[in-house]
Amino acid sequence: VNDLTEATYQAISAGVDYKDSTKFVEDANKLAIAGFTDATSAVDLLTTIMNAYGLSAEEVTGISDTLIQTQNLGKTTVAELAQNMGNIIPIAKSMGVSYDEVSASLVMLTKQGISTAEGSTMLERLFDELGDSGTEVAKIIKEKTGKSFQELQAEGANTGMQMVISIGASI
Repeated sequence: VNDLTEATYQAISAGVDYKDSTKFVEDANKLAIAGFTDATSAVDLLTTIMNAYGLSAEEVTGISDTLIQTQNLGKTTVAELAQNMGNIIPIAKSMGVSYDEVSASLVMLTKQGISTAEGSTMLERLFDELGDSGTEVAKIIKEKTGKSFQELQAEGANTGMQMVISIGASI
């Protein structure tokens, strides 16, 4: 009961409308159970994603489904995602990288034996590198495509393609 009360408080504090908070926390609690974490951590992760991407509380089910798929397809848990994704989400959003691309990237990285924490740090550094037009990788992408990473993202290019370009170009 204390965990659910704290989760409800956190949800409302993070911008979930009071009238939607019960359903929101119910969905977060389902995610917590399936994801080996507590409701407060699930609420924190969900509201971070919702707020960064400007989503509504009604879209929580889709976010939860993606998180469970990330857990199931990668070598991670929702608990680990909750501990580590908070630093990636805002920068990914600012770079035009979708939440689904972040999740897919973490699946790929953790499947290769990279921990969720290390993979999150790698993605954060990658986005920092790609977002700074003065870096070698950003210059190579611009040289190869004629566009910046953000321009390619705005046109619908996916992060996986960008990683291949940046890694391939630097070899």
